[in-house]
Amino acid sequence: MQPLDPDAPKTSSSPLFTDPVPARSFPTAAMAIAAVAVVILVAALVVLGLNATLTLALSFSLVKTLRAGKVNGIDYPLYWRRALVAATAARALADALRQPMAVDLRETLAAVKTAAELERIGREIDEDVAPAEDRDVGGARVDLQREAARRDRDRRGRYGWRRLLRGATAREHEQTLCVGRTHGIHAEPDVWGHRVADFAFAAARSRDRIRRARQAVAVGTLSGPVGTYSNIDPSIEAEVMPELGLRAADVATQVVIRDGIAEWISALAILATVCEAVALEVRHGQRTEVRELWEPFRAGQKGSSAMPHKKNPIRSERICGLARVMRSYVTPVTEGIPLWHERDISHSSVERIALPDAAIGADYLLHLTTGLVEGLVVNVERMRDNLDSAGGLLYSSAVLLELVSGGMSREDGYALVQAAAMDTWDNGTSFRDSLHAQGKYRNMTIDEGALDRAFDPDAYVARLGPVFDRLAQLT
Repeated sequence: MQPLDPDAPKTSSSPLFTDPVPARSFPTAAMAIAAVAVVILVAALVVLGLNATLTLALSFSLVKTLRAGKVNGIDYPLYWRRALVAATAARALADALRQPMAVDLRETLAAVKTAAELERIGREIDEDVAPAEDRDVGGARVDLQREAARRDRDRRGRYGWRRLLRGATAREHEQTLCVGRTHGIHAEPDVWGHRVADFAFAAARSRDRIRRARQAVAVGTLSGPVGTYSNIDPSIEAEVMPELGLRAADVATQVVIRDGIAEWISALAILATVCEAVALEVRHGQRTEVRELWEPFRAGQKGSSAMPHKKNPIRSERICGLARVMRSYVTPVTEGIPLWHERDISHSSVERIALPDAAIGADYLLHLTTGLVEGLVVNVERMRDNLDSAGGLLYSSAVLLELVSGGMSREDGYALVQAAAMDTWDNGTSFRDSLHAQGKYRNMTIDEGALDRAFDPDAYVARLGPVFDRLAQLT
């Protein structure tokens, strides 16, 4: 394939080039090459279709972004360059396998290659695409999909974690009192930082789980058609695998059994579900009757095209939906562990869809969740209002303990406190007044000092200090 000559006149009659760029209208050859390449790349988008272009672009762009150490989203110019480069190459390659390549696609691919060289991304595309294919080395199959998965996992393990786990939100709200809820019902006082710390530790465990899964799956084999080393010396496997960043499998047939891949996909699904837990908390907190939390809502954003007052938790809902997709990959990938005898390829079609999709999905979920946590609006005043909204009912457990410590049996104390609580639920009286009424009904006086201690929300969270100390050590 000849590179594009910027000084050569454009003579193709292909419909892809109906509006050529006159090369000599540019002062330098490089500018002419770039201009012609842009026209051809736009035409390539028409040939390939938007969906194929976007899908391929996203995968390559994420890899490049991670390699560059960027964590603030996707490099969109690179996204589109990679989209057209990768998608055009894939289309041309597919056509070449079926029939001789049409002249327009051949010229398109040449221009794409030139554009790629100008952008210095041709080498990276080769590195990123090549491991996704199975290759035969010396008559024995080397499953290089595993190496591609290993590289993806390595990038996932380095991306987003520090921002997600730094715990700033938790430490900032170490003293922010709020309602602790179980079954959706007010339970006891809590602090918002405690809930965030719970998410941070879960995310850290997810990170560590993925790192362990990376080690489990970073294995390969170079052991002949059915793993017996019938046509290759084991020493070659021992030498080649480390060069690929893998360790030799303890045993293999034609493939390495897929339990390592299943472990990795399961780890990603757990990570996605932890992200969903964060998002679900925000969705509940953003409900109109709660109004304790809001996800980021930029100026000019519309919550509803019909109802201008709406601020819908769309980012959180997107996270919850994508987590379901991530979990859906676990079963089909796990079912690739049992294969017929030394191998069949029933696992292959599943993995070609599930593994890249899961890697991209995990990356996007981390991006969404990190942005959600960093931009989260916490309504401290509303949290305190909600704490007091039930008339003091959430202090019932402390009241019960005070009564028991004062000499009342637990059964009698429970009956008194529950009767007072039901009166508050039904009639809207304050819980403290209901307690006095129930005490009077039973010919007993409830000590005011005991009630003061029981109705102190700070007493409920006074022992959380070590939790935040552990959070500060989280890395």
